[in-house]
Amino acid sequence: MASDIYIPGDELMEAQKMLDFVHDNIDIGHNHFDFGAAFVPELSRGAAQELRGPVG
Repeated sequence: MASDIYIPGDELMEAQKMLDFVHDNIDIGHNHFDFGAAFVPELSRGAAQELRGPVG
């Protein structure tokens, strides 16, 4: 069962707007980013390579 969650303040909406801006303007082209080299392998294993656009 889904329900709305109210979070007071504007911080969450501001963060969403900033992330939307990054998503709309990021261009990595065909470059390969080595997540394993940038982050510990436990954090980079597969999930980061599967990034997709916003859901919903």
